[in-house]
Amino acid sequence: MNLHKLFDAQSIAVVGASPKPSSFGGVVLKNLVDMGYPGQLCAIHPKATEVHGQPVFTSLTDMPYVPDCIALAVANHHLLRMLTEAGELGIPSAVVFGDPTVGAGRAPELEGQIADLAAQFDMAIIGANAMGYYALHRKLVVSGYPVDPEKPAGNVALITHSGTVFDSFSQNNRAVNFNYVISAGNETVLNASDYLRHVLDDPATKVVAMYLETVRDPQGFLMALQVAAERRIPIVALKTGLSERGQAMAQAHTGALAGGAEAYAAIFKHYGVHQVFTLDEMMDTVELFSNIQYVDVDGVSALMESGGERSMFVDHATNIGVTLATLSDDTNARLAEVLEEGVAPDNPLDAFGSGHDVVATYRDCMLAMAADDATGLMLLAVDLARDSYLSHDYVEATLAAQPDIKKPLAALVNLTAGANDELMATLRANGVPVLMGTDTGLKAIRHLVHHSQYQQPAAFAPIGQPSADVVSNIRQQLADANSALDEAASKAILAHWGLPVVSEQVVDTADDALATAQSMGYPVVLKTAAENVLHKSDAGGIVLNIQNDAQLQAAYAELAARLGQRALVQPMAPKGQELLLGMKNDPQFGPLLVVGLGGIFVEIYKDVVTSVPQLEAAQVQSLLESLQGYPLLAGARGQSGVAMDVLIDTVMRFATFIQDIGDVLSEVDINPLIMTSEQGYIVDALLIPK
Repeated sequence: MNLHKLFDAQSIAVVGASPKPSSFGGVVLKNLVDMGYPGQLCAIHPKATEVHGQPVFTSLTDMPYVPDCIALAVANHHLLRMLTEAGELGIPSAVVFGDPTVGAGRAPELEGQIADLAAQFDMAIIGANAMGYYALHRKLVVSGYPVDPEKPAGNVALITHSGTVFDSFSQNNRAVNFNYVISAGNETVLNASDYLRHVLDDPATKVVAMYLETVRDPQGFLMALQVAAERRIPIVALKTGLSERGQAMAQAHTGALAGGAEAYAAIFKHYGVHQVFTLDEMMDTVELFSNIQYVDVDGVSALMESGGERSMFVDHATNIGVTLATLSDDTNARLAEVLEEGVAPDNPLDAFGSGHDVVATYRDCMLAMAADDATGLMLLAVDLARDSYLSHDYVEATLAAQPDIKKPLAALVNLTAGANDELMATLRANGVPVLMGTDTGLKAIRHLVHHSQYQQPAAFAPIGQPSADVVSNIRQQLADANSALDEAASKAILAHWGLPVVSEQVVDTADDALATAQSMGYPVVLKTAAENVLHKSDAGGIVLNIQNDAQLQAAYAELAARLGQRALVQPMAPKGQELLLGMKNDPQFGPLLVVGLGGIFVEIYKDVVTSVPQLEAAQVQSLLESLQGYPLLAGARGQSGVAMDVLIDTVMRFATFIQDIGDVLSEVDINPLIMTSEQGYIVDALLIPK
């Protein structure tokens, strides 16, 4: 759907605007007038003759022209009539402020009817329940809430499901300016994915902020994220509702481990989206990106005023994952020439000393640190205390050094409550972003570094893919199944992708079990193969390390009496590191891959990571390294590590399997995958069709 008639409207009719001071529609019209909107304006009202100096028509059909957009500041019971009239006239877009789902005129069925009308007339509609939108670079503000007519346009686009975020972000006092501010409302017609694609296509957009409650068009959303990744436009996203998982119905470990939070984290990581968790972190990150979008190297050099705050700063930088630049000997020598006796060069640097000649000292230290090859970002990290003369000196020193600094330059106040608003405004007016708080500021810096380092993944290359006929037959087998496949059937399917399943045999009698074990050779493992037992360990359905016929006969008799005669005989796999490989079919984004430490403690330690399945070898390596237990895989404390190349190959084969048939599966649970220093062994698996 083309949104240009909405966001670049050349004419707007405000339906329901009246000259009354309390008129919501009147405020909508007044905002446009005060902003200096250059297009045609009018009000639609049955009785008024003039509203805020603009012409008034009794109805849409009374107008001498067809407007690009109508703003519907009317009660719910008027909505369908007005939208129908607009559609018949060929009006291409509308804004619906009212909320049919609440209040005295509540009529939830209206939303579906509005959507039907939009489809019938190909009409782009914001809302219902929208705060409106701003396209400030076009002096276009369609909102019933007062707007500062002096509000400047900027390079940030904000798309939000929260009206409060719409209002508070647009009124920020940090010189973060927007080209678009869009209140998505209930997304009756247009949704966040539509808005995202539109703002990305506008050259004025340099950064996008999104406050998301849900994603109603997952595939459209992913396509828009791909566009942002290709154009290297940073997206800063705060997704709410991550704890609503609905895991109670999960049959496999994977379902309990890969909920909504993990799914969004995986999607965001794949496309380079910067996920934030508080509004303060979002604002710091947006302010930083609106001024700086790349650093050449990841090192941060920080100039400070306090030894105590310096320790806190280092602690937080370490925990958050911000790299502090290691300054060269030449830089340290230059700093030593500037610093007072007894003040040692370092990074972060507390250059205050006795407070002698602060401006010159801080200017020269900043120049020396910024010139170091290891410095990617130069940071003034002082509190700018409100009534301290030193705060003025720090700002003067920064602005004096700025013309000769060739690296990105930013400021950070560790304590926001006492910071001098005027001095922060001075820095911002000179293009120096000011981050508000140690924690959120350092997180914003981490987002900047990650954006600079982000590389789009290479095109997915299948590994171990079986023939099309095999895939088709297996898809049909899964479609015909009405319950989870047993272990033997699950592993037989996985084997077609070259995954390292162990050999095994299903048996129904003690004699068959004995003959199978003798042909395999001891030691063996005996497992229940009862159809109603999905997690054998929990049911006491596994007997390990059976060494001879007598032990096998005793084990089989006990399992058969308790769980049924059907059993599985396997050779005993060698000792190794146990891992989990899994798949969760997310209801929004489809199949996702899960990998982590496995075994019986998988849901206790929950050391797993979730990813999209389109993986290349380097991404698999990075995924494994993100596990807390990665040192066990690499070989910690003198222990031999696993065959990493084999493990990576196994994960990539599993990713191919997910790509081929994941859409007809609900969950997959491979646990454990035993990895040794030479080989991998899938000793248990569970496939659950949709």
